[in-house]
Amino acid sequence: MENQDTKTKENSTWSKQSEDDQKEGRCRKGDGKDFRNMSNERVKIQPAVKKETEKVAAGTAIGVILMWVVFGILHVAMPEKVPFDYTVILGGLCGGIVAVLNFFTMGITVQRIVSLENQDAAQRVMRSSYSKRMFLQLVWCIVAITTPYFQFAAGLLPLLFPGAAIKIAGIFGKKKDSSGS
Repeated sequence: MENQDTKTKENSTWSKQSEDDQKEGRCRKGDGKDFRNMSNERVKIQPAVKKETEKVAAGTAIGVILMWVVFGILHVAMPEKVPFDYTVILGGLCGGIVAVLNFFTMGITVQRIVSLENQDAAQRVMRSSYSKRMFLQLVWCIVAITTPYFQFAAGLLPLLFPGAAIKIAGIFGKKKDSSGS
């Protein structure tokens, strides 16, 4: 009986859709399709969040690679002014990870607030998530600027790449849609 109560309490933190998924066996503990959020609640990643995060990660990776190419060209042209060493590579990698992580957590938050019925609670969750994500980016900016392990511009520029990737994908997506109509 106690085991049943524990299961009921654990399931109460899931959204209605997740409960249905559990009942139908589509999402079981430890199957790699869910994770725990900061509130230690189990969250199933929706396919749309996963798909969009993959697109943003690909766009960010392309942006980081192009940034490295530009740094390399500028280093050849002006070696005394523009470095191209491990700090540029490390800054680009870490900045890209922070940028994609920011987008992913935003997607998870939106997924979570859609399931909330109380609009005030949804606004609180969104504001809290926004504050935490901005704080993460601020900490990264401070680390990228103050430590000698990262070239600051290479660390900060990737934070702009997800937005640029989304806009570019939107432009090409509209051209593709209009040419197919």
